[in-house]
Amino acid sequence: KDSLKLKEELGDKSGIASTIHQLGMIHQQQGRYEEAEKMYQDSLKINEELGDKSGIASTLGQMGRIFQAQENYKEALRSYLHAFVIFNELNLPYKDLAGQHISKLKEEIGGSLFDRYYKEITANE
Repeated sequence: KDSLKLKEELGDKSGIASTIHQLGMIHQQQGRYEEAEKMYQDSLKINEELGDKSGIASTLGQMGRIFQAQENYKEALRSYLHAFVIFNELNLPYKDLAGQHISKLKEEIGGSLFDRYYKEITANE
């Protein structure tokens, strides 16, 4: 939190987004999903303001993991898909990790539910 305060004082928005993201990961590892989700939402907002696509995708991927842990599978899939698309556009290797999360989600919920959620998500895009 000291790091966050320093970055705020310096006006380092990218650093703020990164630090908030890291705090979200700590909350997530401790099973405090609501706090983690709030941190990720804050990080996502800053990354969107900065146009930091890699930061957006990283945060979406982490949010997907929270949603999956909370059995909010449709939102998990939505987050993973958005992360995958962005990482793919940027040609970053993290797209493979996002793809793995998507595959694991499909295994967890089964193909028919996965397909239904996928169709619902992509129909609105």
